[in-house]
Amino acid sequence: MSPPSTRRTLLATLAGLGLAGCAADERTDTPTDRSAGEGRTPADTPHWTEQSATQSPTDTNTASPTDTVREPATPDAVSSSWPIPGADQGQTNYAAGTAGPTAPIGELWSVEADDEFSAPVVADETVFVGGSQGGVHAFDARTGERRWEQSVGITADRPSVRDGRVYVEGYEAVVALDAADGTELWRIETGDLVGFLAAAHGLYVSEQADDALVRRSLADGSEHWRTTVDGSSPAGRLIASEESVFFSHPETSGPWSVAVADGETDLPDAERQPTPLPHDSPVPQCYRDGRLYGALNIFGQVAAFETPAPPFGTAWDDKFPAEGTGFQLAVGPDSLYVVTGGGEGPVLRALSAADGSERWTHSIDAPAGRPVVAEETVLVRTEETLFCLDPSDGSERWTRPADRVGTTPVVADDLVYTSADGTLRAFRSVEA
Repeated sequence: MSPPSTRRTLLATLAGLGLAGCAADERTDTPTDRSAGEGRTPADTPHWTEQSATQSPTDTNTASPTDTVREPATPDAVSSSWPIPGADQGQTNYAAGTAGPTAPIGELWSVEADDEFSAPVVADETVFVGGSQGGVHAFDARTGERRWEQSVGITADRPSVRDGRVYVEGYEAVVALDAADGTELWRIETGDLVGFLAAAHGLYVSEQADDALVRRSLADGSEHWRTTVDGSSPAGRLIASEESVFFSHPETSGPWSVAVADGETDLPDAERQPTPLPHDSPVPQCYRDGRLYGALNIFGQVAAFETPAPPFGTAWDDKFPAEGTGFQLAVGPDSLYVVTGGGEGPVLRALSAADGSERWTHSIDAPAGRPVVAEETVLVRTEETLFCLDPSDGSERWTRPADRVGTTPVVADDLVYTSADGTLRAFRSVEA
């Protein structure tokens, strides 16, 4: 690949600033080092400590600062899921169909190992995590009991689960495992993987080696199509609707797309698809109900684009005070949630998904992760506190210290799963 031009360097810098929050969200708890070309071969299978699946009855929350939460009961079942990073192929960070932890949470169980865990995903009553030593691990979502572990020979990023398979991405390979027992089903080599999405209609991999976006079969990893992206490999988070895969184009930072069916990028009546957007266009972060949402922190901009047909007409856009860690978006049934600057510090804003009008704001301290949305709760993790808010009006349901909560928590039923400091933890609501 030829050295980048000065213009591309500038555009990449702007896109990087807009994507800072996106990248941090998916990778903070993930030990992968994508910059190194060597040293990814794992050591021996991680050794499990004797403290696996322990309960912590003394855990505290601050519905009021001195409240102590009782030990939560083990649930009879875990019926909902968070099967891939971002919750779904639209990367909404929205746990559809579950209320979330409306009451203060206590630690249900924790698991430690001689490994660094990725952020978790949850499917079929199982919690799956990747590991820095090449292990993929599965735990009972109710009890924390280990179901299986499998060495995949690569530093394993956060897994994705689809149709009974666990897909694990690494810098140079994608591996599929049987979700029931961890048996390896297939493996493909990739050309310096920089983006990955397990959508309902296929696996999508962006490869730096030949500036390509590749669609592969969920069943066996075989290649359906390969599209070279003009300028460089697709940047940022891969996002999908039923018809298209969206990404941030390296030449513009704004949204581009390819067709799921054939990887085509050209419109019949346009020389280039989509119509090139200015370099300061918002970086796409999530998709829901025919709209693609993006932000660019350097200009304090949040926007909604109409899809699927390019050139992505702007449904609405607005500007807010910039916030140092980047605007990180999540979208629920009718609201878009974003942490921005405010008059006296950071705030979580709920904006109407329809027109961008402000529904409410809630003051927080420095954000450390992307909002997590459920039907009756919105969680936002900051450097000091995990806030749980009512999505209807932004009022506080409860708060707790954030020191044992990773920056990428996920929700299933009334449970919160997270990894931090080499420990996987499950929290659950405890009613008064």
